[in-house]
Amino acid sequence: MEHRDEKLEAALLAADDLAAVSAVYSDWLQERGDALGEHLARARQGLSVEPSRWLGALYPMMDEGAVELDFTAGWVTTARLRFTPKRVHEPISMTAALDAVLTSRLSLPLRRLEVDCRATALTPVAVVDALVRHRARALRVLRLGTRFDTEAALDPAAVERLRALSPGLTEGPETWLPVKAAYAVKVLRAPAGHPLRTGEVVTVGAGYYLPEGTLARRGRYFVLTARRAGAVVRAGARQRVGAALVQPGQVVELELGDAVELDSGLVLSPFDQR
Repeated sequence: MEHRDEKLEAALLAADDLAAVSAVYSDWLQERGDALGEHLARARQGLSVEPSRWLGALYPMMDEGAVELDFTAGWVTTARLRFTPKRVHEPISMTAALDAVLTSRLSLPLRRLEVDCRATALTPVAVVDALVRHRARALRVLRLGTRFDTEAALDPAAVERLRALSPGLTEGPETWLPVKAAYAVKVLRAPAGHPLRTGEVVTVGAGYYLPEGTLARRGRYFVLTARRAGAVVRAGARQRVGAALVQPGQVVELELGDAVELDSGLVLSPFDQR
């Protein structure tokens, strides 16, 4: 029978010394006959544990190499989903693998999640939605290997819910995908046939993708993130640079009002519309 205590769980989620808090939680569970307490006690003592009992569907996925887990004091603190193994009879569902990681009792204090979205076919949207759905509350680092030119936009509300659930998250999705919609850009010049028109004002953020780059806000600055290798960015006067070749993920920082020209011929000027 499973036993839970909100105060003990909250202490476990916030603990810097996971082993110390886990010892108290382990004793509390053992007093109530919860077998998880014995597992944690054995792990604390350096004795062997049987992961298959607690990992369930995750165990064969680990054996196949679809999932890699790091343990601290018997708990799963880091999970990596790196690739989709090729099995002849029963391909592993990486969606099921992610769900299994997040629903395991051992993943309660999960601190770090790494998902190679390029190889697993899991999108950033699906990962963030799963984290919110399964209430990942201890997450501190979220890394999603992804390509800027192929991924769907993240819902700002979903990211805010994730941050509310995991207030200790210091490295999250907004470091590499736009999730805010706090400003606008004016199209100073658009080439013929472009979907944006000269003079048009567009709210930027919340996943609005531009042809060769993505704009996002960082404090009083604006950053343009390149989406493909060799993209050419011609920044505004305050940048004091001419045409600059940038690589995917590289950013060009702009001040409010600077104009930026992308190699598509589109020229934008970010400005505050509030």
